[in-house]
Amino acid sequence: MRNKRLLQFLVVLCALWWALPALAGTVTLTQSHAVQISVTPPAGASANPDTGTLTAFADGSAEYPYEHPGPEFGQYTSVAFTPLVSPTPADATLPSGTYMTATQATTTYNGYSTGYDFALSQTQTGSAPGMASGNPGTLYQTTANSFDMSFNVDLAGTYVLGVADVYTLLCQLQNNGAGFPFFTGFTGYTDLYVDVWTDSYSFNDTGYASLLLEEQLGDGASRLTDFTSLQSGINLPQNFSFAVTAGASDTINVSVRLESDYTGSTVPLPPAVWLFGSGLTGLWLMRRRGLRP
Repeated sequence: MRNKRLLQFLVVLCALWWALPALAGTVTLTQSHAVQISVTPPAGASANPDTGTLTAFADGSAEYPYEHPGPEFGQYTSVAFTPLVSPTPADATLPSGTYMTATQATTTYNGYSTGYDFALSQTQTGSAPGMASGNPGTLYQTTANSFDMSFNVDLAGTYVLGVADVYTLLCQLQNNGAGFPFFTGFTGYTDLYVDVWTDSYSFNDTGYASLLLEEQLGDGASRLTDFTSLQSGINLPQNFSFAVTAGASDTINVSVRLESDYTGSTVPLPPAVWLFGSGLTGLWLMRRRGLRP
């Protein structure tokens, strides 16, 4: 009877030990942006869209500990499109890894309504590295996607370019309240930029760059608690004026890019826990074989 209870106790402890890595802290960042571009020409003029490019980039790495780099992934893709025809979306996806389970960036052109409609989306998911190490580790992930397009204008004058952004942003930290490994520090950002210029920029100084959205992601010096933050809103159209003076024709260029980056510092599963679990497993195996320590 005592042996049976001891065996049951050891089995329960082993099960708890094997389940412990599942308690590792996990961070997820997801966001989507619906961006619309519009151009208002002066009276008697026109702005005809030219071809453009959709891009997506994703990169990630996990180190455990710092002096022993872990898996590292990176991917870049680019797709040309014609503004009046919907193209294949540009998409960058990292393969699943031990600590980076899903990282994706997608850029899509959705056609023309009241303006030229684009969609930018990103997903980053990772777990705290350092499971089998006695040293701290770090998780790093970055995604960036963008689109650019051009407008050929036929008359000199002032052209008003509008940019509108409707977005959702969700950042979550889960399973960080208990277990190992866990995040002790987490810092990052997500930014949405727009750059606007003309081919005659060097002659008439009509270049513009603006930060439409900037969100800082949290940081901490001790074990972070789980959190969920959801933000959504409408970034009202920002208008830029262009004085096209290079003859009777010029080209207006616009580039919109979404960038996200975060780094998480982690504390691994203590070596003593691994030794304890190994000892329990050894005792359980010896008991099954009828041996005595």
